[in-house]
Amino acid sequence: MTLKNTSILDTTSKHDGSLIYVWRKRLLFVGPSIKARTRKYVPCYLMFCLDGPLKITVKGESDVLECRMVLVPASTEITCHNENQSLAVLYLDYFNEDFEVLQIKANRKYGPVYWDFEENIETYCLTVLHELNNHQLGIDAADGLITALHLRLHRFDNFCDVGDERLKRIIGLMIMGKLGKNYKISDAADAVGLSVPRVVQLFKKSFNMTFKEFRNKFKMHIFVISIAMGRSHSQAAQDAGYVDSSHFCKHFKAQTGIQASNFFDPDLKTKFFVEESVKDYFEQTIHQESPAELYSSVASVSS
Repeated sequence: MTLKNTSILDTTSKHDGSLIYVWRKRLLFVGPSIKARTRKYVPCYLMFCLDGPLKITVKGESDVLECRMVLVPASTEITCHNENQSLAVLYLDYFNEDFEVLQIKANRKYGPVYWDFEENIETYCLTVLHELNNHQLGIDAADGLITALHLRLHRFDNFCDVGDERLKRIIGLMIMGKLGKNYKISDAADAVGLSVPRVVQLFKKSFNMTFKEFRNKFKMHIFVISIAMGRSHSQAAQDAGYVDSSHFCKHFKAQTGIQASNFFDPDLKTKFFVEESVKDYFEQTIHQESPAELYSSVASVSS
């Protein structure tokens, strides 16, 4: 049986390379899907097909879903049956705020995934994605996708909206690199005067994930930022707190199901587009031995 969204925008894409757009808390990949394969990403994400209907099955479900776009929760295993077509994947923010906004906009569920969004949202998103893919437009044009989905364009002055001030401080210290490269949950707990069980509870309550899951998402994002800014794989791995590039590659494969070289291979003609505040963050924090006090107001909160 096939579940279908009958109104499919059928516009063939033209660009054969890959485009990666980097915001402070999101990533957008636009590029070819050479063969059908199973995917299981740690972040929540939206997936689109630019060359006709997206065709997926979800682990544990027998039906094939055909639609314009699908919202996939974190760590959900799906099989995408689109071959030799262009896909777009918007990896959502690692605070799960985007997912909470988007799931209520879907009219139907297929197993754990959400689909059948408002037609004007789907049409506008695909129009933006086709423009990006065909003309290799910059980050400002990609912002149109974020606004079409009614998501906030986060900047540094509005990074974390959680209510607990000690949790805000932990996030701030992580962002500034002040917990060290290979920090553990005990380091975060000691930094704000909390017990490890209390930190576990705060992350689960605020983000619906463990401290380790949040840290892994954050480290992966730092790696991509560093790659986008021209760093080598080994340098980017160190920037993100991995022991070496081999450690990162194993981590990347475990989280995404694909080899890192398949995602960042120069032969894929990947082009990066980076939001300006991310460039500032890289220069002032990631690429410095003594990070700038970008979040002093967050880090100064007393425990």
